[in-house]
Amino acid sequence: NTCCSHPLYSKAELGTDMEPTDTLLGVKRAAVRKLEHELGIPPEQLPLDAFVYMGRIHYIANSDVTWGEHEIDYILFVQADVTLEPNPNEVSEVAYMDVAEVRELFETAEVRGVQITPWARHIVEAFVFDWWESLGDRQKLEELADAEKIHRMGDCANPGWTDPSNLQDPAAAPLQMEF
Repeated sequence: NTCCSHPLYSKAELGTDMEPTDTLLGVKRAAVRKLEHELGIPPEQLPLDAFVYMGRIHYIANSDVTWGEHEIDYILFVQADVTLEPNPNEVSEVAYMDVAEVRELFETAEVRGVQITPWARHIVEAFVFDWWESLGDRQKLEELADAEKIHRMGDCANPGWTDPSNLQDPAAAPLQMEF
């Protein structure tokens, strides 16, 4: 999880500043804004047409007894040579990792005392490792993208989250978090 876009309620980030409306362009604009805010990446290093939209994911997850998420996220990939100046209020550390290093991190996080949010773990394990194989090949990534479907992952903090039997039915997904 490099950055969450969290579009603002503005015409530019909703994509309503043009005809026809382009929601994906708005999401990409939000991603550029947040990548600058969180990682200090200058916007000119992130051309909007470099982003690849992979799909949307709906999930619910408690992070701890106070915080949690209930979101529909747009998943975007971008590969670019960038300058990083992480915002210390947003980012505690950064690392460039290959797929093997990320797998090892996820497999050993608990014993190493590394905290990974339940939603990041779920999204990476369910989707990102498969997509990673196609990085560098935009056409393959676009073929893997699922532009229309919202993948309903349910409560990904629940230990039974890997059971996909109820995730196709939106009514089966929990509607609120319990603390």
